[in-house]
Amino acid sequence: RFPEPLSALCANVTDAILRLYTTVNPNLLIDNILDRNYFDILIYQDKRIPLEDASTDITFSHYVYEHITDPESSIAEVARITKSGWYGIHEIEYGDHIFDRESLFFRTIPECLFKWLFWKSGWYVNRKTHNAYKELFVKYGFEVIYEKPIAVYQDTMVEKYLKRLPGYAREDIRIEKWLIIVKKKKRKKNEYIFSSIL
Repeated sequence: RFPEPLSALCANVTDAILRLYTTVNPNLLIDNILDRNYFDILIYQDKRIPLEDASTDITFSHYVYEHITDPESSIAEVARITKSGWYGIHEIEYGDHIFDRESLFFRTIPECLFKWLFWKSGWYVNRKTHNAYKELFVKYGFEVIYEKPIAVYQDTMVEKYLKRLPGYAREDIRIEKWLIIVKKKKRKKNEYIFSSIL
């Protein structure tokens, strides 16, 4: 949760969110660690985030979602704790963490074999696609207000893997790293956006 001056600054201004994301005020840092006087730091191990519903202004993740075995549950939880009209800022990497970062070979391995080989390893990635993440954010009550590829693969590799990965959209292959900023939609009366997945 952000202190009140930041909350007021970012209430309805996407540009302010982008500025907040792209610059860190050195006054908020002590030895490169966020100063707890400015930010509440919560460490937990359960799937349920120990925060009240609609209690958080901004959620942030930096190359985390690709490593979560159940990103849908995580996005549902982020939706639960985010206040209506507020934001999530997430960077997601779709590249290989196992064989070759310049290749998409890891996406060609059958899912059952991939899980068997790498499920408990530190290299595991869930292999969700760019479009799959967008759909999950929308499913749990967010609207995409800004998105930008941070890194993309070369056209020759995209063409190669479009042939080897039927059913993948071009952008699912092309985008290696992605920034997405989402805004929590205001709920209509009697509308529930959280499923029983939790």
